[in-house]
Amino acid sequence: MRLICIFVLSVFRISCNEKSTLTENNTTQYYNSDIVNKVGDSPKYVDALVARDGVILYACKSDFAKEIAGEGRKKKVLRGKTILPGFIDGHAHVANFGIQAVGALL
Repeated sequence: MRLICIFVLSVFRISCNEKSTLTENNTTQYYNSDIVNKVGDSPKYVDALVARDGVILYACKSDFAKEIAGEGRKKKVLRGKTILPGFIDGHAHVANFGIQAVGALL
């Protein structure tokens, strides 16, 4: 019983020493870019993107992105580069990849 109590108290002590990510602003604002936001049938262009922990929160105008990201945010200037959020190529089979690429040209 004593060993279990020591174990439980040790777990509580270790968990209390961890840094809380809630107090840190781990949000990044990407701006000065062409961001293609494909919502619906036609693309919409915005100039800023807000992400937290690798997850996109908003693609919007720079002024609104600054408010969303908050103080202490990381800032990434993209110098006019284009971003396509959500554009994911899941995988490619190497043997068929060349055939697919040539077939797309025909």
